Amino acid sequence: MFNVLRMHMYRVSRSVSTYVLAGLMILFLFLSFGLAFLIFEDPLSIGLADAFKDVYGGGTVSPSVMHRFFIQSNDAVIILLTIFGVLLTHSDFSKGFAKNTYTMFERKSKFVLAKWGALVSCVTVTYVTLTALGLGLSALLRSFEPVGWDEYLKGWIVVYLCLVSMLTLVFMITSLFKSPVGGMVIGLVLATGVFQTLESLLDLLIAKLSGADMDAALSGMMGIDTGEKIFRISDYCLDNVYLSYKSSMGTADTVRTIVVALVYMALALGLTMLLSEKKDVRV
Repeated sequence: MFNVLRMHMYRVSRSVSTYVLAGLMILFLFLSFGLAFLIFEDPLSIGLADAFKDVYGGGTVSPSVMHRFFIQSNDAVIILLTIFGVLLTHSDFSKGFAKNTYTMFERKSKFVLAKWGALVSCVTVTYVTLTALGLGLSALLRSFEPVGWDEYLKGWIVVYLCLVSMLTLVFMITSLFKSPVGGMVIGLVLATGVFQTLESLLDLLIAKLSGADMDAALSGMMGIDTGEKIFRISDYCLDNVYLSYKSSMGTADTVRTIVVALVYMALALGLTMLLSEKKDVRV
């Protein structure tokens, strides 16, 4: 199985599309940095802490706040990772190698696990690289304050797990349908927040049918804690917990986000491995 992982990593390292997507991702990271100049006019001299306060929370531009700005809130990260994940997952089928590669093991699920491991490895390298670049660019802002590293590390891990979980969903859809279209669509929908809008509408419908306070429900949608416990289906949807997560959240919300990410990841990977044993390989 390790040899299959090495095979895919070698294929990734030799693929032109890998370097094109990596270049685009770094470019978008720099564009995000440039966007700060357009929005805040001169972020190197004005107080970015005040500018970011209402949007990202917190009184300082801490590492966790900038991580959210550069990576978590950057749609290009999800979109480009989705494209990469689809290309890697579908490579066996698009090149016609599937009938050979899937017969390397008695159980096809082992091959699926090895391919998923290659995808996770690539996502990890990308995430670490973007993190280093984001911190480097953040250090150029004089109002950036290197404080709250424990909170930053917590948020870094949670966002990483959510990204891997979302890419596992893309991996599952691409593997099962053996087509790049489904995975691409899911990635775009996750990045644009279409599902998040539908989930919010369902939250309001459930609140209305259950007789809950609609003002409290609306406040909860906007991230305002009213103290009233209202069931929200969006709290258990992967795209919403990823887009709405903040490292400043309490322990309960952080644990819930981690559990949601791990459950989606386990279900998607498990279903892919299970169905791979029951389906004939077609190219």
